[in-house]
Amino acid sequence: MKKNHFKMVGSIVIMALLLLGCENNLEILLPQGPKGEQGEKGDKGDPGMSAFELWLEVNGKEPGTPIEDFFNSLKGIDGVNGAVPIIGENGNWFIDGDDTGIPARGRDGVDGVTPLIGENGNWYIGGVDTGVPARGVDGADGINGVDGKSAYELWKEAVDRDEMTNKDGSDYTGGNTWEDFLIWLQGGDVSVLHRYWITLPGNEGKSIEEFIDELFDCHCDGITVSVFYQDECMGQNTDGTLNETYDAQLRVGGPGGTQVQVTGEGIDFTATIVDDTTPALFTIPRGEENIPVSIACTQSGNTVMKHAVIPALQLVKLADPPTAVQVPGEQEDVVSISFETAPRELLVDGVVVYDADGIVEGSGWVVSNEGKTFTRTYERTAVEQKPMVRAFNSNGICTTIEEAFTIPPLTPVEVGELILEIIDDCFLSITFSGTPGMTVKAMNAANHDLFVMLTEDPEGTYVTSEIPRRYEAFTVLVRAEMEGRGTVEKTIEVDGVNLSPVAEPLTISLIPGVDDGTSHALVQRRFTNNTNAPLTVTATRGNNSYPSALAHPLALGFPRTAVIPPHGFIDGDFYRDYTPTLADGYYVLTFHTLTECELDRSYTLTIDNQQNYRHAFGLIDGWGDGSGDPNDLVTIEVSIFDAIPESYVEFQLFNGTAYSGVSRIQLDDSGHRTWNITGTRAQVQTALDNQKGFFYFFSDSEYTTKYSIGAHREEVLFEFD
Repeated sequence: MKKNHFKMVGSIVIMALLLLGCENNLEILLPQGPKGEQGEKGDKGDPGMSAFELWLEVNGKEPGTPIEDFFNSLKGIDGVNGAVPIIGENGNWFIDGDDTGIPARGRDGVDGVTPLIGENGNWYIGGVDTGVPARGVDGADGINGVDGKSAYELWKEAVDRDEMTNKDGSDYTGGNTWEDFLIWLQGGDVSVLHRYWITLPGNEGKSIEEFIDELFDCHCDGITVSVFYQDECMGQNTDGTLNETYDAQLRVGGPGGTQVQVTGEGIDFTATIVDDTTPALFTIPRGEENIPVSIACTQSGNTVMKHAVIPALQLVKLADPPTAVQVPGEQEDVVSISFETAPRELLVDGVVVYDADGIVEGSGWVVSNEGKTFTRTYERTAVEQKPMVRAFNSNGICTTIEEAFTIPPLTPVEVGELILEIIDDCFLSITFSGTPGMTVKAMNAANHDLFVMLTEDPEGTYVTSEIPRRYEAFTVLVRAEMEGRGTVEKTIEVDGVNLSPVAEPLTISLIPGVDDGTSHALVQRRFTNNTNAPLTVTATRGNNSYPSALAHPLALGFPRTAVIPPHGFIDGDFYRDYTPTLADGYYVLTFHTLTECELDRSYTLTIDNQQNYRHAFGLIDGWGDGSGDPNDLVTIEVSIFDAIPESYVEFQLFNGTAYSGVSRIQLDDSGHRTWNITGTRAQVQTALDNQKGFFYFFSDSEYTTKYSIGAHREEVLFEFD
């Protein structure tokens, strides 16, 4: 909010026109008209008369005639005594509607009639001596209007604000020029100007007579003094000082070459007026009090003294720095703001909390101390609060206090030492003390998987009994948070005795007395539970490393699940894969264990492909007793185990020089078969002596397509078991 003020002191001149009797002789005290040619400097004359004195003399008024009569004549109450000139459409001065024939403004600077001061010191109009002195001998009789503005300036300001009224009280709607002002005087009310005039700095309490004295003072010294300033919204620090400088500009106008010295408390400036149209300018900081200044204007050895007032800042001043005091044990603060004078309106962070009707409902503020002190309780939030306060005085001028007070953020949450204890084989507990009302989570620090929410019981004590004991060491992250008060994280290591009491819940081992060779299709293992509770084991298998390997026909599918009793065991059967060539290869079994503590651990077992088959030859009853004819037929028992399932096998014996087919037969779906063969006693003995036999495997019953399992597998040792 800004208010522009313009303050004139010094050469305040107002026009008054007086008709003298029947003579058509016009004597005028005029304002400075359009500039004409510069006249020669005249001699100092006798003390000049004011417009009021001239009016008394010309009209033959009795001594003691009040000045109000003169003023009423200007206002034109009855339209008889007063006469105010106006400029007509033809550019001449008109008095009471009559054209005087005297131009008000020259054409092209030649034809205009401008009032001049003659050599005798009188006013001249159109070269005619009016007989009215323009300047007194020493100017002592002039009233210089030290602190006031000219009547015209006051009137113009009021017009510009749409605040001017006519004599009858109606709104004035005319223009704001000098001519408009003169017309208004005939029907206006000067008391309206007086009421406004006394509101300006330096005019407080002055009477209407003093106003009129300054209004009609001649001010013929040629010096004008103006003070310009803006009553903008001022910034105030919390200690009551201003946060920047607010200046007024003092302008002193007059004849070129005039030396000007401005003095006052802490002020001593000098300057020279360059010419008649360029005033000397002085920038003077405003303060909390009016600053009277004296202005010495010297030209040609003559000094004229003027006075002005640099108006005080209209500050809504803090009585003390605002305070914010925490309520004991609470997350809130009581704020107090006190001013030296009661503001008309108060805003906090742009929101009106106090106005002409008092405290705004719902604002939370309370006013006391005759409207000077304001208090409110603020709740702390997640962030620091530094509100701006803006106060308006009775004239609507504001004062701003940036970051008037500080409300700290909510006190961060607190987390004490984490205490870890064993509950049972499966779980641990974590306990700590901290800020009441927090939300607390315990999680794996590595991946933030949520373990459990901690409960608060009693107030300020947080506990969980659901931290799992694991096989390997890990880190627990405890995160405590509260809305507006931030988050605190702490960690604790789970290792050593706090790990699972059984590091290996499952043992996989060979079964005593069971042959585990690769000629056995069946693979058996023992699975032992090392825990105090039932152990669930789930087996899955992977693909064979030999792409064309076949699963054994007796093999069971996967996955397979079994439950092993506490500290007990079970035996598991698995079959090797095979190929028609009994080639190398393997597959992997994975055993997933799940304890009662829901701990999961995995084990693997590699199962090689079947690399060979087994065979056996049975003894014949009565063989080896030394009796019998070599040509007698004898029967022996032949067995094949874990050969290629459902293949066709041919068994041959070696007689020392050649191989002879003895028998052919198809194996069952597990690659097994036991059968009897018959030969002479001599043939069998020869084969035993040579210790050779042969098994050939075929894929067809015609025995034309032989499996290439390798000669080292086809040739076998022939002997009885």
